[in-house]
Amino acid sequence: LFGARPRFDSYGRLAGAELMPLAELGRPRVDVVITLSGIFRDLLPLQVKLLAEAAFLAAQADEPADMNLA
Repeated sequence: LFGARPRFDSYGRLAGAELMPLAELGRPRVDVVITLSGIFRDLLPLQVKLLAEAAFLAAQADEPADMNLA
């Protein structure tokens, strides 16, 4: 919903997250609430890190306020 996708390194390994440009997204970014139980937080640290990176990138994006509600 906040318009992010996985970012891969030159070897094809998952390396992080990147924001989709607003022109490609075609709509405003939307706030997302992520709630994880303890077992998922402990078993899936890489996925949690990627979600946190995507949320941080959306929050820090230099975009018009009406196109980035995150």
